[in-house]
Amino acid sequence: MFVVPDFLYNFIKVFTLIMSIVVFIHLGFYSILGLFGLKKVKRNYDIKAADKSFLIIVPAHNEENVI
Repeated sequence: MFVVPDFLYNFIKVFTLIMSIVVFIHLGFYSILGLFGLKKVKRNYDIKAADKSFLIIVPAHNEENVI
């Protein structure tokens, strides 16, 4: 049976604890951020319809072969 040395066991234990803390901090941050995203948006201005529009044409990189 393989036995892990104490220094390696302690390193793995501490590393796992630190990584778990980091993961839970990220989980908490994005959970709170998601809850703020559910809040209704306050607008103190009117939304107008667009009166101008633009069209951008991007040619293909192999335009000679396509034509």
